[in-house]
Amino acid sequence: MVLYYLTCGFLIFLLLFLSLILLPFVSPLLVKKIVKLCSLPTISLVLKIIFIAIGLLFFEASYSLYKFETRNKIMKQQEVPPSQDTRNEFLRFRFRAQRNFYLSEMTFIIMIITWRIVSLLNSHETKLANEKRKLERDSLTSESEKEEKETKKEIKKEK
Repeated sequence: MVLYYLTCGFLIFLLLFLSLILLPFVSPLLVKKIVKLCSLPTISLVLKIIFIAIGLLFFEASYSLYKFETRNKIMKQQEVPPSQDTRNEFLRFRFRAQRNFYLSEMTFIIMIITWRIVSLLNSHETKLANEKRKLERDSLTSESEKEEKETKKEIKKEK
């Protein structure tokens, strides 16, 4: 039960994180810092562990929901209907199983989307940095080539 409360809290955190990254009025520098922070090895490892835990919760909730749906079919096939207390208890547990399933499913999907967006932003930053370095190298080489041509012209003029 506590795990699903933590899952709900993590879902809220993911939604706030996504809105912080995707909103247009947030500073691009802040987004770059957040993306770099997420790519740190320790934070990345913690996020992977959380991802695995939420995946396990998702599969456990799926199994629990399947189990209650099977019990529901069995209860409907019985000739003697169950007592009202038994039915209410069954419905209460089924509601919790459905809630846990939808909660873990939504968290799992949002985490996959967040992970993908962060990786795309990270690769975009890397690509921009590489292009910037390449342009700087090209400008340095072109400047050095110009200097070489000028020195060759000066040598020719001196001869």
